[in-house]
Amino acid sequence: MLSKGAYATLWDVKPKEKSTNARISVSRKNKDTGKYEQTFNHYVMFVGQAHDVVKELSDKDRVKINDFKVGTNYDKEKKITYVNFIIPECEQVGDTQQSGSEEKNPF
Repeated sequence: MLSKGAYATLWDVKPKEKSTNARISVSRKNKDTGKYEQTFNHYVMFVGQAHDVVKELSDKDRVKINDFKVGTNYDKEKKITYVNFIIPECEQVGDTQQSGSEEKNPF
C-alpha cells in the first residue's frame, strides 16, 4: 500500500529534465509467515525535491515516501481512466531500513 512514510524500491528509473518516472514497489511483512509481500506496484512521477533525490538512483535503490498526490485523467476517445501518482517529497534510504532489499524485480 502506498502511504506517507512507506519504504519503496525503485525499478525502471527514467530521469527527465524536471521529473523522474519510475516504477516503485512497496512491501509489508506478513506477521504470520515473516515474509514480505508486495502491496503496491505502479509507475509514479517524482517531481521537485523528490526528483532531485531519485534522478541519480537506479533499480533496487530504496526511498522513503514523505508525501504523494493521486489524480486521474479520463481519455474520452479510449474510454479509459488513468491514475497518476506524483511524489514531491522523498528521501533515499539504505537497505538496512527494511529487508525489502530481498525483493526481486517483479516485472
